[in-house]
Amino acid sequence: MVRHIYLCENSAEGIFSAIYRAYEEGYPHEYNEVVIDTEGRNMELFCEYHTVVTNFEHAVKVARTIRRKISEEAYDFIHRCGCYLPVCAGRTSDGKGGYEPSHSPLYADLICD
Repeated sequence: MVRHIYLCENSAEGIFSAIYRAYEEGYPHEYNEVVIDTEGRNMELFCEYHTVVTNFEHAVKVARTIRRKISEEAYDFIHRCGCYLPVCAGRTSDGKGGYEPSHSPLYADLICD
């Protein structure tokens, strides 16, 4: 069977949108892969690529499902792992460069439930 690769933006919302789309299309999990879309990426043979547009509503649904069906701790762990994203092409708010925690609108929306 063909592998399906879902290309998404480098954000929690982008990743969760790709997860939503992969689930929605219904291919077996072992044939799905979510990948951050980067320029210069080597394409693989025998794969079907899907570019995913970030959809906040879909991302919230995935996040709420993780919280409800797995656990609050699992969601917190996933978000902590993904919250250190590059800010302004490697610049933090203090201008020194590097990474800083970024509380996305998705995170804020779910924390305030």
